[in-house]
Amino acid sequence: ATIVSGAVAERIQFKAYMIYSAVLTGIVYPICSHWIWSSDGFLNKWGVIDYAGGGAVHALSGVAAFMGALALGPRIGKFVDGKPVDLAAHNVSMMALGVFILWLGFIPFNAGSGVGITGFLTTQTARIAVMTTLGGCSGGCVALLYGWLPWQMGHFSIEYAMNGILAGMVSVCSCCAVVKIWAVFWFIAPVAVVVYYGLLKLLLKIGVDDPLGASALHFGPGLVGLIAVGFFGEPGLTEGAYSFDYGTNRKHHSEEDFIGIFYGGEGRQ
Repeated sequence: ATIVSGAVAERIQFKAYMIYSAVLTGIVYPICSHWIWSSDGFLNKWGVIDYAGGGAVHALSGVAAFMGALALGPRIGKFVDGKPVDLAAHNVSMMALGVFILWLGFIPFNAGSGVGITGFLTTQTARIAVMTTLGGCSGGCVALLYGWLPWQMGHFSIEYAMNGILAGMVSVCSCCAVVKIWAVFWFIAPVAVVVYYGLLKLLLKIGVDDPLGASALHFGPGLVGLIAVGFFGEPGLTEGAYSFDYGTNRKHHSEEDFIGIFYGGEGRQ
């Protein structure tokens, strides 16, 4: 529900937001999370891997945020003669504080999704905590460089870096249990940043005003992390986190049916 608030900021009544949040968290989210995290959910039966909710939480909330922004329409002055107008951020220092708070919260959100710290989860939890931090670092660096390009800002921008940090950490959520840290740092997080900015441009193209870019930030990178499992799923990590009998509709005990393409698997996800 808090993800949606960024997309509808500055133009929604509080009571309307509370109703929207209640419907999202009380009806929509339980149904969609059941699909992927309950043993009788159809995505679970297919063996879809979503360890910390890149799809069930972030991509879903990105869609909800987009629908909210679309329904409300743009802020006054955002589009003039059909062309988007850049409305300056109100308080960049408070934005930075919010990013650091989210960064701190992302670490236990991802690492703690295994709900345990014994046995295999001892190293798994620590590894995911490091991965989440480095995913944010990678995304922040890529976004910083992207903003520096002449056809973007033309100079380094802390706003670009902050959004890149969040995009990088969102991309970690689905795949963190089954991919290596290097895959997140060098490939998954950077791709998530590119997808995020691509979706931002698409939103402006179709006339949707998302002040914080919340729909693009959570849907795009969340989906990237979900799909990345099919490319970077590592055999040992996948077996430890899910075993090769996860999902009733998959070929049980077949390693190739679970691991990523780059490890000789079939790339199923």
